[in-house]
Amino acid sequence: MSNIINFSERLNSRRVAAAIATHEAAKAEHQAKAREELAQRMGGTAAAQILADVMANIAEERKAAESAARYQPAYCDPTNEQRGAKHDATRQLTGAEIAKRIRQDIKEALARGDLPKGLKTSVRYSSYSGGQSIDLRIVALPEGFKVLNPRFARYARQNPDDYNPPFAWQDQQSREYRDLEAKLKALHGAYNRDNSDSMVDYFDVRYYGQVDCDWRLRDTLRKAEIEAATDDA
Repeated sequence: MSNIINFSERLNSRRVAAAIATHEAAKAEHQAKAREELAQRMGGTAAAQILADVMANIAEERKAAESAARYQPAYCDPTNEQRGAKHDATRQLTGAEIAKRIRQDIKEALARGDLPKGLKTSVRYSSYSGGQSIDLRIVALPEGFKVLNPRFARYARQNPDDYNPPFAWQDQQSREYRDLEAKLKALHGAYNRDNSDSMVDYFDVRYYGQVDCDWRLRDTLRKAEIEAATDDA
């Protein structure tokens, strides 16, 4: 599947490249003509041509700086796009096939020891009118795996009625849980592309989806760790 040639995409890419080349050529011709006219107005000598070139360069640099300073939406800037390491090689695969790949990647990572033994996950694919999503959930963790920062667990035990603790969400989590989540996010995002621009509510991704812990498992483990926290945690 991944070796199928997408002729429509190639044709569109060539058309875009041709349009850009035509625009750049017209721009260069216009600039050269403007420089020549300026040199003629300044006397038409070789010195006038040099001075016209210098003045034109300064004007073009100023214009470029002003353009760069103006906000440019992500969808107007192809360099904003982020692609996962496996995106280009799998661009012909469906979302359902990508979900299968992610499941296999997790299985192989477990076999290598890159993920903790005893970890179980759920990878679900959904398709809808606005796009598609792949959600990765942690549904089981190894025995003894801590999801909470011991300092936060101690604070929560000592202050059970504080619903706004002085801990950011990341600070509430243990280092090992943050590391595990980061590894799973890397596997989940390896096939994705993203050229979204949240400043204008513009979203352009290959697939949506989240990586998180099943809320029932998370709540059970949080409660147990808070209850077991000691003052010297």
